Amino acid sequence: GGSAAPAATPKNPVLAPTQGGQGGQTGFGVMAAMVREGGQVKLMLTFSNSSQVPLSGFAIQVNKNPFGLGPAAALQVPDIAPGSSADSVLLMNPGTLSSGTAPTNPLFLQVAIKNSLDIFYFNVPFDLPVVLSESGALSREQFTQIWQGVGEARQSTTNVNVERPLSAEEARSRLASANINFVGQGQVDASTVLLYMSATASNGSQITAEVTVSSSNTSLKIATRTETPVLVTLFEAAVSKQLGLMLIGQRR
Repeated sequence: GGSAAPAATPKNPVLAPTQGGQGGQTGFGVMAAMVREGGQVKLMLTFSNSSQVPLSGFAIQVNKNPFGLGPAAALQVPDIAPGSSADSVLLMNPGTLSSGTAPTNPLFLQVAIKNSLDIFYFNVPFDLPVVLSESGALSREQFTQIWQGVGEARQSTTNVNVERPLSAEEARSRLASANINFVGQGQVDASTVLLYMSATASNGSQITAEVTVSSSNTSLKIATRTETPVLVTLFEAAVSKQLGLMLIGQRR
């Protein structure tokens, strides 16, 4: 569609060149980010060589993880001369390396890179929208089933402040770009709307939420219900980020 390109996710340093590998060798550095583009998860990598020798023979291994993310192909990296670096993009398929365990907060992928210098281990952190599926929209019936099944007793509510008031349409569109999908809405008063939103992760976990948006003030309420409680904080953070919020206020 005509949606704006997602802002580039900056790579984070995940392995310092001063950090030793399995055999104690140093001089290999990694910057990484996990992104979701066009329905695909991509592991973006930048490798740097601050050792005295060229690096070659690259291979990657990814640990089993809650979302089953595994490399869709072999790692392609050219030889890296001393003092230089190289970029690589690796497509990740969900459902291939499933650990069968619950997600953690924060979310991260455990990775090992082998090259001619040594074997190096590091973690790549990522945000929940990376594993939210494009086809994860729930019908009203599905939404209601989860919403009532989890119930008010297990609902998590948090209040957040936005920089400026948002219209319901703007909030819906921003959330949709992170695969947090619109299910329905209700009108509270002239300026306040309840947005019913849903998301499904690549491991099948479903999340339902009621987001209270007002065109007249900068306070928002997010009520979340899911059978996977660890995802609540991650989901709230994702909603907050999409709506350009600063999380203040207390969860209860």
